[in-house]
Amino acid sequence: MYQEIAEINKSFYNKLVSHPLQSFEWGEFRRNTGIQVFRFGQFKDDQLISAFQLSLHKLPFLPLTIGYIPKVTLPDEEMMVFLTQFGKKH
Repeated sequence: MYQEIAEINKSFYNKLVSHPLQSFEWGEFRRNTGIQVFRFGQFKDDQLISAFQLSLHKLPFLPLTIGYIPKVTLPDEEMMVFLTQFGKKH
């Protein structure tokens, strides 16, 4: 099950992600430039087992927003369902 991670230890989060563009610090940099950043985690038995961050970007001249998840592994079916629901909401 995926859910948003509100507060998390930076070093613990960084151990779960696999690329610098998914790092906590990169997300904070993007947030400081005005980009919406969300961090999500996959939990199993109340234990965080994986994490990723997603940024939202308004498309110029269109009433649309796209989500960007750089450098993550291919999403499985559960992640696709979660991202579809998140995308419809945002």
